[in-house]
Amino acid sequence: MEAAKQRMYLCIDGKSFYASVECAERGLNPFETNLVVADPARGKNALCLAISPKMKALGVHKRCRLSDIPGNIKYEIAIPRMSLYVDYCADIVTQINRDYRFFRFSRIGSNSEEKICFDDLYDIHVIG
Repeated sequence: MEAAKQRMYLCIDGKSFYASVECAERGLNPFETNLVVADPARGKNALCLAISPKMKALGVHKRCRLSDIPGNIKYEIAIPRMSLYVDYCADIVTQINRDYRFFRFSRIGSNSEEKICFDDLYDIHVIG
């Protein structure tokens, strides 16, 4: 009987990414900080682009509006800074490519090699 192949999987969760970046920029722990990425200038019904993991743990839905957040939860609002998030993402992907240069990544369920994207699960294959 053939020995089972050992596999390694990489999962990049981008659902709280913007909020985590904002926490990092402020020197805060996203697992201990209530932070929302939204533009308060759009009013109380402004869409929350991201919430910190701490807020998720409190039951706040990830794609809510500011008005949907329960009044008993105190939180910080960070105005969206998309270019900052792109820079962080580029740095992370560069680091992954540097650390795993002897691996190729393919998205689960796909036969083709693809670039690393957030919110996907990858099967990592050793090259050589």
